[in-house]
Amino acid sequence: MQEYSFIARSRLDRTGGGVGLFINDDFTFNVRDDLRSDNNDIDSVFIELSLRNVIIGCVYRRPNSDVNMFSTYIDSVLSRINIEKRVGYVTGDLNVNLLKFDVHAPTTDFVNCIFSHSFLPVIDKPTRITENTATLIDNIITNDNLVSPISRIIYT
Repeated sequence: MQEYSFIARSRLDRTGGGVGLFINDDFTFNVRDDLRSDNNDIDSVFIELSLRNVIIGCVYRRPNSDVNMFSTYIDSVLSRINIEKRVGYVTGDLNVNLLKFDVHAPTTDFVNCIFSHSFLPVIDKPTRITENTATLIDNIITNDNLVSPISRIIYT
């Protein structure tokens, strides 16, 4: 039976919520507190896999919070990952509907931000579907060439 470590960042201003990562105990890692957000509208936790040159993060942006502020935060995280020449995976509930990249200016800016750091979204289909809506607000963005993410929503 495999064992896992759980690294979490709980919300301090209310009960429930937060973000976390389960890491298989076969991996050694360091928590990267320098990449987490101090903004109450963003919950985040990051680790660096010691032998793999990889940074992995889980991020949650509260709905209706400022997308431009979130883009600024993501810009700083992706910049740091690239400066350190690391492979990065940032996953989570971003609450930025990538299906609206061509009609919503803050979403366009967010997409341009991640592209400018050579990160691409891995998921290109809606992640939340109701009878009346379909949104793509949960995603994984990476600069890992081996994943070969193809984002048909961007290129079609």
